[in-house]
Amino acid sequence: MNTDTDQSWAYHAACKKADLNIFFPTRFTKNTVRIPFAICDTCSVQPECLFQAMTTSSVGIWAKTTDHQRSQIISKYFDNNPKNFTLENAYETLNNDCYSLSINSKSIL
Repeated sequence: MNTDTDQSWAYHAACKKADLNIFFPTRFTKNTVRIPFAICDTCSVQPECLFQAMTTSSVGIWAKTTDHQRSQIISKYFDNNPKNFTLENAYETLNNDCYSLSINSKSIL
């Protein structure tokens, strides 16, 4: 599957029948991410979702990560260049402890 152009993975996303507004809260807090993260936990296409979010600078919650967490991952492991991120990296990131990163930016408390 070429996720650069193929979005067919989204058909299998656990969130496809959810109210998508919950994935784009105005503030990221433990309470506002609880339900979207729970939906992501049941999803079989998290790597494809994370790849999509990382390579398109998407905002909101994707693959159980906030845009702030994804920014931290890109900064820490990929030289601040999302073009260095691959689908294989998405699998590795999800299998490692990316969820221990703060869900908030310093400006969102």
